[in-house]
Amino acid sequence: MEWGKSTLMEAIAIGLGFNPEGGTINFNFSTAATHSDLHQYLRLSRSVNKPMDGFFFRAESCYNLATNIDAMDREVGGRRNIDSYGGKSLHQQSHGESFFAAFLHRFNGNGLYIMVKKPIITCL
Repeated sequence: MEWGKSTLMEAIAIGLGFNPEGGTINFNFSTAATHSDLHQYLRLSRSVNKPMDGFFFRAESCYNLATNIDAMDREVGGRRNIDSYGGKSLHQQSHGESFFAAFLHRFNGNGLYIMVKKPIITCL
């Protein structure tokens, strides 16, 4: 099996406890188990300085992440998760706007943010 840069970033994220489809370590949704098993072969070391925040941002599963955020907000009680993304559903924004909303409102610093964008294949 071949592994590339995106697969390595995905493996590091999974090895650190992030959801393979993206989000924080508290996200636990799953639509398809398409991630590699590379994380099983990595030995990650952690510093005593623990990040206060963290997020695994996958461009190809952004739609699923947005759907999960909306679903969590339909549950009764607690604070609205969408407030961490600017207060507007990511589905109600363009693809670019939803990415900027996450960057501007969700990534607050003092954290580990792993972002992966797999190449887009087009046929002309």
